[in-house]
Amino acid sequence: MLLNAGDDTNEGTLSIQSGVYQDGSGLKHQTVSTGNVGPGGTVQVTLQWTTPFGDANYQAVCSVADNSEFLQVIDTSLPAPAQVIAVIRNNDASSAHTGSLACFAIHN
Repeated sequence: MLLNAGDDTNEGTLSIQSGVYQDGSGLKHQTVSTGNVGPGGTVQVTLQWTTPFGDANYQAVCSVADNSEFLQVIDTSLPAPAQVIAVIRNNDASSAHTGSLACFAIHN
């Protein structure tokens, strides 16, 4: 539900009261595990949308979170209706790490 705060101070601002629906036709957001990324390695992580977009005419933005702060998204594929692929690099040359890839996408 989108609400105005109801006062002159916040007039015209957007307030999202209970989160954003994860699987809309125009906006999606989803999180998957990166799996184990070896020392100094890179992996391709495929994020499958719960419900595909109607076409590939959308923009995806992805980030990775891990407790070590060594994992980094270095590239994303051109979007396909059902998925986006992110390339994750482990900047730690001595230890493997696992993280969470989070992507959101907005249809054009």
